[in-house]
Amino acid sequence: MKILFICTGNTCRSNMAEALFNYHCTLENISAISAGLFTNPSSKTSAHTSSLLKDKYNIDISERN
Repeated sequence: MKILFICTGNTCRSNMAEALFNYHCTLENISAISAGLFTNPSSKTSAHTSSLLKDKYNIDISERN
């Protein structure tokens, strides 16, 4: 099963929720993905979001679009 997290641009909230869900979820065959309603194909995860996830959880999403 896939869980979808959605926000406006998919540069902060939804991709952080996806990363944290996948990091903490221990249920088999369940994972999360994220999307945005108004995304730009060249947009990347915000530097603040990447930094917070890397520093606190050692999750690297810096190259995510």
